[in-house]
Amino acid sequence: MTRFITTLCISAIALLTSASLAQTDTTFTYQGELLESGAPANGSYSMDFSLWDAVSGGSQVGSTINVPAQSVDAGLFAVELDFGASGFDGSQLWLEIVVDGTTLAPRQAITRSPYSIQTRGIFVDADENIGIGTTNPASKLHLASGGQLAIDVGGTTAFFGNFGNPGGSLFGFSKPGVPLLAIDVARGRVGIGTGLNLLSGALHARSDGPVFASIYAEHTITDGAIGVFGFASAPTGRGIGVQGRSVSSSGFDFFAAGQGMDYGSSSSRRWKSDIRNIDHPLDKISRLRGVYYTWDEEHGGQHDLGMIAEEVGQVLPEIVNYEENGVDAIGMDYGKMTPLLVEAVKALRAEKDSEIATLVVQVDDLRTENSVLRARLDRLEQLITKLAPIHQEEGMK
Repeated sequence: MTRFITTLCISAIALLTSASLAQTDTTFTYQGELLESGAPANGSYSMDFSLWDAVSGGSQVGSTINVPAQSVDAGLFAVELDFGASGFDGSQLWLEIVVDGTTLAPRQAITRSPYSIQTRGIFVDADENIGIGTTNPASKLHLASGGQLAIDVGGTTAFFGNFGNPGGSLFGFSKPGVPLLAIDVARGRVGIGTGLNLLSGALHARSDGPVFASIYAEHTITDGAIGVFGFASAPTGRGIGVQGRSVSSSGFDFFAAGQGMDYGSSSSRRWKSDIRNIDHPLDKISRLRGVYYTWDEEHGGQHDLGMIAEEVGQVLPEIVNYEENGVDAIGMDYGKMTPLLVEAVKALRAEKDSEIATLVVQVDDLRTENSVLRARLDRLEQLITKLAPIHQEEGMK
C-alpha cells in the first residue's frame, strides 16, 4: 500500500512579490499536498527532489535537492527548488520526490512555468509572440526601446543592435572590429563597411579591401534599365542624389559601363519652358580657365586637373552648388559644361564661316579687279604694237 501521495503545483518565484533575497532568478516554488495512509499528513518530513528525462527510468538531469526537515500542515507544503537553468532546455522533464526514503510514483510532469527560468526577461504571450523588455510584443520578436541585441557566430559578434530613444542603431560585423552593416534608425541611414558616426548619406558604402567597387549596381531588364539612379529634390542647400569618391589616382569616383547611355539625365521638351539659346558662349568660355592642382589630404592628396568651382560660378552659377553661406562651393556639374561648349563651337564656326564668306567676296573682288586690269593691259599692249612701226619710221628719217 502506498504510504505517501502528493499532487503538484509549480509557480515561478519571480512572480512573487515576497521573494527573499536568497532566491535567484532560477528558483521556483513547488506546492504540494502530501497524504499519509490516505489522510492529510502533518509534521516534519525529509524530502529529496530530482529531475528526470522520462516518466520512469531514464537519466537524472542535474543534481538532487535535499530538504532535511520540511514542514507539512494538513497535508499542504511549499518548498523552493533551484535546479539552475541549464537543465531547462525545452525538453520534457519529470520531478521525482522521495519522502522519508520512500520514492513517490509516478513522477510529476514539469509544467511550462519552470521553463520560463531560461527566458530571464523574455515575455511570451498567448499567441507565442516574444517580447524582450516588453510584456506587449507587437510582432513575433519585439525588442523594446533601450534594449540591446547581439548574435555571435563562432565566437565572433556577427550582429549587434542597440535600440535607444528616440531611435536606435544596428550593427553587423564580418570580423572583429570591422563593421559590415550599420543602420542608424533615428536618422534613417544605412552604412556598409563603415560605422554609425561616419554615415554621411542615406546609404554610405565603403570598402577597404580588394573589391571592384564600394557599390556595384546591375540591372538586367532590357528596356529602360538603370543601374544607379540618384535624385536630389532639395531646392536649396546641399542636395546630392549619388556621391562617390575614390582616393586612388587610378580609381573612378563614378564608373558606368554597358550598352546604351553610361551617363543619363532627365531631358525632355515636355518638362521644360522658357527655352532660350545660351548667349555670348565664346565670351563665357574665355572667362573660364582649366587648371592643374593638388587635392588636400582629406580629399586624397593626388595631383589632378579641372576647374575652380567658385570661378565657374561667376560665369555659370547654374552648374555650381554652394554651402549654406553662399560663398564656398561644394562642387560643380562638369557635365553641364557640354551645352556651353556646343554653343561655343557653333559660334566659333559661325565666326569662321563669316570670315570665309568675307574672304570669298574679297577674292571675287580681286578677281574682278584683276580682270579689269588685264583688259587694260591687253589694250595697252595692242596700242604699243600699233605705235611701234611708226616710231621706227620716224627714227630712220
